[in-house]
Amino acid sequence: MEQIFFGGATTVCIREVPTIAITFGNLTQFNGHVGTLTMADINGNVVSVQDLVYQAGTTVNILYPGTRVNPDGSIADVPGWNLTADGFWVRDPSDAFLREGISLSYFVNPSASAFVTYPPESSACANPSGPFPPAATTTTITAVIPVTGSGGEHTAALATLIFGAGWFLIRITRRRVQ
Repeated sequence: MEQIFFGGATTVCIREVPTIAITFGNLTQFNGHVGTLTMADINGNVVSVQDLVYQAGTTVNILYPGTRVNPDGSIADVPGWNLTADGFWVRDPSDAFLREGISLSYFVNPSASAFVTYPPESSACANPSGPFPPAATTTTITAVIPVTGSGGEHTAALATLIFGAGWFLIRITRRRVQ
């Protein structure tokens, strides 16, 4: 049996959409055969399985796992990020691990395999360009503390009264002792 091979497998950005570009080898006898493409994360967990028709020398573009586009072709989700309904990109740790790389296996009988990584940080689709939600702002909270007890003017008068009463008691006690 002849071995089917990828002429190449790489990641590219198409309209800022992370895409896997698979170029088939030159085995024309397999043209038109439907094969199964299996994509797995770096731990071997299958993240996608899809049919793919072999056509020697052609390139097919497939969305990188964890990527989703809107009907108009604009980007809606990429690994590690989600676009909210109000148009802001927010971090999504649930699929960020997909950026570590994807193993590709293509089986027609025989099979081919390759490994691709997420587009580098310098590419147009590595991370969304925004907008992002406004930064958290500091909120000042003003507390109203209820007034308890008495004011200072009453305290001074009370201290004077107690001092005077104490002085008076001491004077009376000394007169009786003499």
